[in-house]
Amino acid sequence: MRPIAYVGITGFKEDREVRTVAEQFLEHGFLGPEAGHTAKYHVPMFGFLCSSKRLADRRSQGEQSPRAEVLDCLARYTPHGAIPMIHYFTENRKALAEEVKRVFSIGDMYEKDYCRAVQINMEWPDTDQIEAIRKEFPEMDVVLQLPKEALKDSQRAIEYGDLVQYCLIDPSGGKGQEISDEHLGLVKILHDSMPNTRIGVAGGLNGDNVREIMKKVYDAIGDFFCIDAQGQLRTDDKTGLHYVKTAKYIDSASYGVRIGEKFYG
Repeated sequence: MRPIAYVGITGFKEDREVRTVAEQFLEHGFLGPEAGHTAKYHVPMFGFLCSSKRLADRRSQGEQSPRAEVLDCLARYTPHGAIPMIHYFTENRKALAEEVKRVFSIGDMYEKDYCRAVQINMEWPDTDQIEAIRKEFPEMDVVLQLPKEALKDSQRAIEYGDLVQYCLIDPSGGKGQEISDEHLGLVKILHDSMPNTRIGVAGGLNGDNVREIMKKVYDAIGDFFCIDAQGQLRTDDKTGLHYVKTAKYIDSASYGVRIGEKFYG
């Protein structure tokens, strides 16, 4: 059985950003007592970027990544009913599982159930590392982010089907490139071939295009799916979230969810 789909925003650095965007999700029916179908089949995802660089110096931060030392606090601020998720990058392929263990030990955020989801931002992570993560954290949801090259080797992605709960097709790698018709074909292939994995799309999503892209994906697979936006929702200097842009994205995504109501059981 596939896990629930999410509507995500990635790149939170401060607790005020989490609170403000949580209010926007609440206003548009994704959270709270008035939430309907929108929240039944799609939940908000709050993405926090982390890397081996941040892990080595927990007081350092980047344009879009918070200090590693506050990850547990940010996850704790995430509202009930949403998915807090660490998006983790490292070049240390053989140390991935150990580094993820260190990340989720910050403030005991896994043990305290502040955060139990991780997206692996690495091209084709070694399966034994994902197995080690799942063994260490049995309740962890793991997201596999696919590289552009997945178009040429979809079978390789399918091999992760028993290991990951989510599979995200992101041709941009967080740099804002929109998903193409070719990638929509890959969405269909993976949806059909990974029956226990929820498929997601990312890349260049914003309030102006998310509705149209969501319709295309619904038409392709006839099922719920995840979306995640990052680069297009930031301030001009890229150092923070732009609340007008996040509000428009959430509003358009809620409309996109309603487009898919014909798929509701």
